[in-house]
Amino acid sequence: MTPKPNPLPQFTPALIAQFHQHLKQFGSCLLWQGTLHRQGYGYFRIQGKRYRTSRIAYFLFYGIDPGELDVCHTCDCPPCCEPSRLFLGTQADNNHDMTRKRRNKSIPHPCPKPGKTNSNAKLTDAAVKIIRTSTESNVALAGQYGVSDMIISLVKRHKRWTHIT
Repeated sequence: MTPKPNPLPQFTPALIAQFHQHLKQFGSCLLWQGTLHRQGYGYFRIQGKRYRTSRIAYFLFYGIDPGELDVCHTCDCPPCCEPSRLFLGTQADNNHDMTRKRRNKSIPHPCPKPGKTNSNAKLTDAAVKIIRTSTESNVALAGQYGVSDMIISLVKRHKRWTHIT
């Protein structure tokens, strides 16, 4: 059972601007570029408390505090804060969505295909090996390879392209 989320605080224009500074459009997702939880969800600190960025984005766009409901992603991308891709649901709703989309670990997911066998891949096996040994910043590498710095981070941490050692 997940702990109850912190109730959302009052948002000043300055706090909203600070939040928006950490968002970057990537494809149709609006990705959080700040602190990420180990599962990939964005976190934003306000007065010493951590808040999931998808909850804040939902509140700022729709004006509704999610309360005890989960903010679920239609895009299945944890750091996404694009309001049109967020919806409210219970934990059971989120689990049903996961099963329906075949994202649970007990059911093999038919796609995406790993690495270069994926027609949308922008990296090659060789590039992944170079990225993992590089001392350059994620931002610099992202510019060189035409991907986001988040993808570079995931590649370096072996969260993407896991079939390459």
